[in-house]
Amino acid sequence: MSHEESQLSKNHEWHRAILQAAMDGFWMVDMQGRLLEVNAAYCRMTGYSEAELLTMNIADLEDIETAEVIAAHIARTRELG
Repeated sequence: MSHEESQLSKNHEWHRAILQAAMDGFWMVDMQGRLLEVNAAYCRMTGYSEAELLTMNIADLEDIETAEVIAAHIARTRELG
């Protein structure tokens, strides 16, 4: 493993440890709205396990916004960064 790969791995582990210890719910999604990462606080908030949440999409969890509105938010984020 190169130094760069080792540093990247350490950064990922540090990132994951911080998110898992956070008291606030956190999730990360891809550009299609699929959940890629959730922390323990978000699991407690939703009542779903991490494994369950990682099979879901934002639209599965959102009661107020429609799938179309969510897609528009994602598109705007993609355009604006």
